[in-house]
Amino acid sequence: MSKKGKADDILRAAPLLRITALKIAGPLRLALKFSDGTKGIADLAALIARAPAFKGVAEVFDQVELAGTGSGIEWPTGADYSATSLKHMIEAGQAMSGKAFAKWLEGYRLSRADAADLFDVTPRTITNYKNSGHVPYAIKAAVTALEQHPAMIYGRIRERHAGRPRKHG
Repeated sequence: MSKKGKADDILRAAPLLRITALKIAGPLRLALKFSDGTKGIADLAALIARAPAFKGVAEVFDQVELAGTGSGIEWPTGADYSATSLKHMIEAGQAMSGKAFAKWLEGYRLSRADAADLFDVTPRTITNYKNSGHVPYAIKAAVTALEQHPAMIYGRIRERHAGRPRKHG
């Protein structure tokens, strides 16, 4: 296959995320809907307060518009933000349930001990996460990163053997 063919396959496999609906949802908050069906509220207050590129955006926040064909948003100040970044912002604000965490562990065939190695906590803590209403944000963020790079999982866990350890001597 030619290099052009591979590039074409990549482009077909990952369509550009677009914003399909945009509405002011409160002070420095936007209600967004995306081409993949995701929807939610993005709270931009922290970004606008801390990022130098967003200086002056608070004063013109209600003048936000879709950039291009929905690949992001922009303001008259020249500040802009991509659809993908906005989607990540929305997802970061959503909690991960203990049930979703347990399902994620099952998907990678990770035992309680494996998960404890992976997240540097005790097996009991893993049980508590699985049985809770939601897991701590740091664990959710780690799960998100591990989804992007699954090889990191296997670099942190160790192989275990059934039975009791043998006595040497």
